Amino acid sequence: MKTLYATLLCVFGLSLSTFAQVSSDDPTVENESTSKVPQAPTAPILPQAAVAGDIFPCGGGTDTLINTGSCGSVWASDSLGTNILSMTDTLVFGPITADTTLYLIGLQGTQNASTPLPGHGSNYSGNVRGYWFTSPVDMIITGFWIPTEGSTANQNVECVIFNNQTPPPLWSNTTNDFVSQGYWNNYPANDTIDACIQVSAGDVIGIYGQRGTQNSYGTSPFVSDIDGNAVTFTRSGMQQSLTTNQMANIFQESGGSISRVEFFYDVNPTPGSSTPVNVIVPQPTTASANATICNGDSIFVGGGYQTTAGVYTDTLNTVFGCDSVVTTTLSTDQSYFIQNNENICAGDSILLGGAYQTTAGFYTDSLQTVLGCDSTIVTFLDITSPPSVSFTAPVDTICAQADPFSMNGTPAGGVYTGTGVSGDMFDPSSANLGGNIILYEVTDGPCYESASAIFYVQDCASIGEPTLEGVSVYPNPASSIITVSLPDYISEGTAVLYDANGRLVQTHILTETISTLDIGALSAGVYVVEVNNTNGQSAQFRLIKK
Repeated sequence: MKTLYATLLCVFGLSLSTFAQVSSDDPTVENESTSKVPQAPTAPILPQAAVAGDIFPCGGGTDTLINTGSCGSVWASDSLGTNILSMTDTLVFGPITADTTLYLIGLQGTQNASTPLPGHGSNYSGNVRGYWFTSPVDMIITGFWIPTEGSTANQNVECVIFNNQTPPPLWSNTTNDFVSQGYWNNYPANDTIDACIQVSAGDVIGIYGQRGTQNSYGTSPFVSDIDGNAVTFTRSGMQQSLTTNQMANIFQESGGSISRVEFFYDVNPTPGSSTPVNVIVPQPTTASANATICNGDSIFVGGGYQTTAGVYTDTLNTVFGCDSVVTTTLSTDQSYFIQNNENICAGDSILLGGAYQTTAGFYTDSLQTVLGCDSTIVTFLDITSPPSVSFTAPVDTICAQADPFSMNGTPAGGVYTGTGVSGDMFDPSSANLGGNIILYEVTDGPCYESASAIFYVQDCASIGEPTLEGVSVYPNPASSIITVSLPDYISEGTAVLYDANGRLVQTHILTETISTLDIGALSAGVYVVEVNNTNGQSAQFRLIKK
């Protein structure tokens, strides 16, 4: 801040030039001829306090909450401060058994009051000096300012409170029995030093300061005023500069000069904003758990490593010091060793030992159960060669009117399937006219082989004796060409071919006694060749097309 209270330039009607020389340990220096007259500062909002000790003993009870922040505060049970629990930084609260919220309400003050100082008498360079006094009232020190008559360098200020309300000893004795309330080093020359120091009536306060290494000296002891109460400022200091050192080995002297440091205070601070403090009351807990281990393994429960099934109890401590009881139900699961046999057909493969295998031998797989236990499977793999299967059909066409007969598949023991099949017998009367595909299947262990043949069935009852004599058809069976031979007395005729289902497939005109017919385009099977002359006579022949 740039504004300050005016510093008293004249005390008891004396001008600065009328001050006497200072004590013998202070060097004589020239007085400044001019002085800066600052303005009154504005009211700062004091910082909110911090808090320690917001976790109570396990299960509840009474505990002490302490404001560890940098400013005065009050404790309240509500955020508006209507129910004050403590007017000091310390609150003894309880007994309570459950979590709750308290409120720490910081105090905000003004710098509307300052302490009168003696006028500037001389400068002293080097070791820092100041003064001590006993506070007559409760107050908050809200700021500091070092007058500029002695120097305009940056400010160095420290404020301490002596323990047990005991002043520092007379030189050459010293004390470190004090608590520093703030140290402001190399603070800007024209700014008020904002502070928030809570002082109780009877506290012994020490205030020390210099601009650069210069002390602005004034008469000591000096009687000042705090809230209408006469207060004596007595010379005090240490044998070091405050520019590079904090206060230590403090002493006082009954005469001499004080280093002039003005401070501002407020004896009637008002409540500011509130900070919630969550008070936690931890509680004991219980829990149940289940665990499973493999046979031969162990687990640490019930205070030791366990290998057998059962119920075990552990009593632990939470981070808050509460008991935490855990009851564990322990089960065991079995590990397995399995021997197995597999048989595959030669040329096939099976997944064993982590890969697809095609050769006989022993293979090991290490697996885990769903609960993580080892399961070892050793498999012996055997290889079987597939059987050699053969099966043929009768060479000639089978009449539908023929008796059932056994079939000739090898090796024996296979299975026949197809129309007209019953076990290992073929019944022509149950088959279809024409070609019937018969399958012979043989299974040997993992191996399977098959062979097939076509059985040709014809309705022999529909083929009568030839009425046309001297006609022949050859060769039979034939693959591509057949020859039809007519007797000499027949000058011309026709040759008609029917398939096994009676459908007309070819017609040929015969103009010679020996005629060649092309049947290469016909499918293999049984056909009927009907030869007719112009007189209505005919002859029929069964023909096998290869």
